[in-house]
Amino acid sequence: MYIAPYIILIIIFVELLLSIYTLLFLLSYDKEEINYEIKDYPKVSIIVPAYNEGKNIKNTLERLIDLEYPKDKLEIIVVDDGSKDNTYEIAKEYEEKYNFVKVYKKENGGKSSALNYGIKKSSGEIIVTLDADSIPEKDSLIKMLKYMYYYNADIVVPAIQTISTKKFIEKYQYIDYAIHNFSGIVVDTMNSVFIASGPFSVFKRSVFEKIGVFDEKNISEDMEIALRAQKNNFKVKFCPEVIIKTVPPDNFKSLLKQRVRWTLGFIENYTKYRDIENEYLREVVFGINIVLYILIPLSFSVILYIYGYQLYNFLIYLSSINYNIFYFIQNSLSFNINLYIFQLLSTSQFILIIFSIILLIDFFLFISIYRRYDKSKSWLSIIYYSIIYLIFSVYFNAVFIIVALYYKIFGRNLRWGGIVWNNSLINKLLNKKYG
Repeated sequence: MYIAPYIILIIIFVELLLSIYTLLFLLSYDKEEINYEIKDYPKVSIIVPAYNEGKNIKNTLERLIDLEYPKDKLEIIVVDDGSKDNTYEIAKEYEEKYNFVKVYKKENGGKSSALNYGIKKSSGEIIVTLDADSIPEKDSLIKMLKYMYYYNADIVVPAIQTISTKKFIEKYQYIDYAIHNFSGIVVDTMNSVFIASGPFSVFKRSVFEKIGVFDEKNISEDMEIALRAQKNNFKVKFCPEVIIKTVPPDNFKSLLKQRVRWTLGFIENYTKYRDIENEYLREVVFGINIVLYILIPLSFSVILYIYGYQLYNFLIYLSSINYNIFYFIQNSLSFNINLYIFQLLSTSQFILIIFSIILLIDFFLFISIYRRYDKSKSWLSIIYYSIIYLIFSVYFNAVFIIVALYYKIFGRNLRWGGIVWNNSLINKLLNKKYG
């Protein structure tokens, strides 16, 4: 007895239910217009941690200087985290030209360490974090602050998108970030935003004063600070109106390193805050991540396999009749077409067809909603990138998860930036045995 068809059928049925829910959400979603006038501009400190960002820091600083915001209320702080290139020298040139730009250099201690250093040096009532390889639009800061005051939020998180889509791996990440952004819209409706992303997240200083600064030992400090804020009843909002462009990994090795860090960080932070009072954040968000990054790609692969297998059999049949299309049509109009209709209406085939239709509707609704905010790519480009993503994501995600789980079990003193990660199960056992 083969169990594979039954497993496939269960996956399709579960995903069918989830797709119907997604369809209902997409149909009911309505973009809200934010009408808020800032009468008294607050002092804003933008902190840019930088490590070996010589090729990016100039463009980032140029964009920050061009922000549509009163310069007497703006403070740009660059913290060079022990770079070995010319990051510090380039940043210092801007400090000499603009009195609202400040540049500091410290020993390498990791991104969190650099952010905390910048927070201590800052004077603004609003703190903005910005990765040195990311760039905002001129109106990004104004929009984020309007969003913050309109919703009376304590932290506001922007959408993120890739700067370049020239390479295959960058096209893949374009859709991946689009899904991240869509996930942000979904979890925001449940007041469960769980990441304050490095590119241009906006914080009220009171957040740090009450719960402390970034955890310098955490490899996903942006997730940890958001979950800690949620636990302490601070309001975290996602702002899809603002899209910050970032430089993505341009090869699979760099992408693997980034996604393994993300996966390990998700596991550790979800475990750390599993007792959080927000039940949506505790229970639903974990499920949403499984659906978006595992079930949907897996379901697409299953459908691709089934239809591909049927197409393969059809081509084998055509070859057996020497590709005589007239013979095929003649036979299809008699007994064979009836047999096919009978197979089509069988339970598994019927569910598969309905699921495929709903998945396609979900897909086009997702694109239409996403393009309300990001019109930089055409429909055809997004469809092309999506095909790349759907074909490869199930395999990429499998590699990311397997490698992350291997590190979680056997990893010893792994290094990300200035952070040494040694929180594997084998290290815990050894520390317990010999500690």
